[in-house]
Amino acid sequence: MHHRNEEVYSDQTSPLNLLQICFQALSVFCANSKLEPQCKVIAFDGVTSWLQRIKNLLKKDSSKSTGETGEAITLVMTEKVREMLVMYVWSHWDDPVDAVQHKASALVIGISNISL
Repeated sequence: MHHRNEEVYSDQTSPLNLLQICFQALSVFCANSKLEPQCKVIAFDGVTSWLQRIKNLLKKDSSKSTGETGEAITLVMTEKVREMLVMYVWSHWDDPVDAVQHKASALVIGISNISL
């Protein structure tokens, strides 16, 4: 399934936060099947860094026990976003370029590190 960029957070009524804006920008590149392999590697690196930032925020929030950050993250990691991430991995798992395959596997690890 392919989501157009503007559909990622279309059901949200409040303004987008920085993590949402970053994901929307990265999703443009990750969803482009005609992207050069080097660009795919960079885009997947960006998504992996994005996932790491979410993981760090959740970890930081759990140590404070406020729950505020966790609630904000649920606005970022919507069902659509999780579906898109899985589709990026699925679409690039057997890419002919080893570096792209490696980045797809890094995405799997990043996704599995976030338990929502």
